[in-house]
Amino acid sequence: MLLKGCYNLKKLPSEMQNLINLRHLDIKGVRLYEGMPLGIKDLTSVRTLSDFVAGRSGEAGITAFLNLKFLRGAHCISMLQNVANASDDVREPILMDNERIDSLAVGWGFQNTPDESRDRDVLDRMQPHENLKKLTMVHYGGTEFPLWVDDPLFHNLVRLKLEDCKNCVTLPHLGLLSSLRNLVIERFPNVKVVDRCRKLELGGGFISANLMKVYGESFLFPPEEFMQGLRKLEMLTIGRDVRVHPFLSRPRGPCWVLFEGIIENEELLQKGIADSKIEILEFRRCKSLEKLPPWLHSFKSLRELLIEGCARLISLPDAVIYSSLCLEELKIESCDSLISIGRRQLPPTLKWLQISCQKLQRLMDEEIIDCDPNSSNLQHLKIDDWLSYILRQVTSFPQGSGYHLFWI
Repeated sequence: MLLKGCYNLKKLPSEMQNLINLRHLDIKGVRLYEGMPLGIKDLTSVRTLSDFVAGRSGEAGITAFLNLKFLRGAHCISMLQNVANASDDVREPILMDNERIDSLAVGWGFQNTPDESRDRDVLDRMQPHENLKKLTMVHYGGTEFPLWVDDPLFHNLVRLKLEDCKNCVTLPHLGLLSSLRNLVIERFPNVKVVDRCRKLELGGGFISANLMKVYGESFLFPPEEFMQGLRKLEMLTIGRDVRVHPFLSRPRGPCWVLFEGIIENEELLQKGIADSKIEILEFRRCKSLEKLPPWLHSFKSLRELLIEGCARLISLPDAVIYSSLCLEELKIESCDSLISIGRRQLPPTLKWLQISCQKLQRLMDEEIIDCDPNSSNLQHLKIDDWLSYILRQVTSFPQGSGYHLFWI
């Protein structure tokens, strides 16, 4: 039964339990404010169930999973605040036997009034089978996570996302999740420090992690001990008031770093980034960024630079980018205070230049007119169509020069 995208549908048929041969039910995007219908537990033949919206009745609550033994693939369980007391409903993990579920998302409503004991009990009963590969938890109201979240038995877990858990004061000990490659931590206002991780030290975990995203409020990340195990980390996203501890200069530091919404504590950043091996650097929605930080010149391996949505950026300082030895791709988008880009601000190694800034009035200095196009490696120039009039005045792009122009 395919009901995906039926946004106006408020509830499912009350006698769905009669569909005893139903194998597949897709209700993504359906807002079931009253939860699943009574008798959902009788659909024992269901193989794929995209979403399960917890109801207030026991038959429409999480105990229904005790009968749904054949579920497989990706599954989402939402509105868990409707479960009044999980310990009264069931005293054992309800998903433990669903070994074919490889992706699980559990969530409480965004207007959930957190109940530490209730939410902890509910999540404790959500323990999945150890074959799980992807796990997402949203709006969890407990102060800490159950022990199963960081159990090393989850040796297949490659992606973990923890989002908007405002009551949590600690993060799980994730060091023994040996296959973890993608970690997202977002909006944990009461976590001030990522504590020293005992399991991480003993196990040397995170050895396979190659992508990590961290968001928070006054969030100190990461302590030196936490990063020592990140031997294969390739991408790190840091955003929303995260205070960065010096670590990026480690020999095994990430090669792709994204700063989102912050550029604070530049002195600390400079110490952590000096002589790093970063190859891809992104600044997104950094509202306080007025000019590029001078420590950019220390990136000896930087190949790609993206600057997007930095509304107060007014200039690209000479020599900061120009001195780059390896920069090949530069993208500047939605930086609407930027009015000019000079030739001396672009390195001779640059091959791809993409610009989309509404107030840009000048592209390249007049001196470029006399430049030999063969002295530059620039091959692709991609700009807004409304900037095309600028190019008509720039004679450094002669016919047959090898440049490829694109319009956004």
